Amino acid sequence: ENFKISLLGGSYRFQGIIFFISIWLIMKMVSLLNIKQKILLYKCVGISVLLESLIVLFGDKLGTIGDINAVSGFVSIGIIFTYQYLPKWLTIFPIISLCINFSKAGFISLVPYIFKKSNLLLLATLLFFIFLIKPIDLSSPFENRKVIWRHSINLILEKPLFGYGAE
Repeated sequence: ENFKISLLGGSYRFQGIIFFISIWLIMKMVSLLNIKQKILLYKCVGISVLLESLIVLFGDKLGTIGDINAVSGFVSIGIIFTYQYLPKWLTIFPIISLCINFSKAGFISLVPYIFKKSNLLLLATLLFFIFLIKPIDLSSPFENRKVIWRHSINLILEKPLFGYGAE
């Protein structure tokens, strides 16, 4: 059972070995494209980020991905494609969708874009207020990091070599 879960992924995010091999294959394929094909691909990525943002804006905070942090991560990482390969004014939609979801992970992933030349005090203040406004939710047994980390130590000690598979 552990090997199957490691290969295919678990029931939550399905990030097994096949998932990571697929990502590597996609990156390999992109490296083989010529510049015109890459620009077309990047425009398509920008459009998909824009569409995901519009879905969040017009009613479904989970977008098509089904998890606020995953949606926010996709949008915040992909926002560069919207900004560089589509009309710049369209970038406002991904930014607004990130504000609607208010995912701390989404905001933190924007830090390199926003604060390339700013000072660390300003950055630390922003991060402090993000976590002050919306602290980490400790009520969910599935998303409670404190519980997950404590439990994972016991699991690592039980099966230190092979573990329990992905997720």
